[in-house]
Amino acid sequence: HIVQGIGGMPQWQVISAGPPGGVSGVVVKANIGEVQHETYTVPTVLVATSVSGEEEVPDGVVAVVTPDAPDVLSHIAVRARN
Repeated sequence: HIVQGIGGMPQWQVISAGPPGGVSGVVVKANIGEVQHETYTVPTVLVATSVSGEEEVPDGVVAVVTPDAPDVLSHIAVRARN
């Protein structure tokens, strides 16, 4: 909630909550499509301004933070839950 307040972000929608753990990297991109075929070797948080819903979550990404609101039945949301 602190990050939301500082960033002026709306309420978050958690699509899939994974196990707690450490994060070693943060990557900021305009859209997730720019990095969907990348592989991260350390647990990484991806901050993306735009998410269409058709992208793949890159290997090694443990969280995606976006102001976009992809449908919970979109491809990316379904893949995040699996």
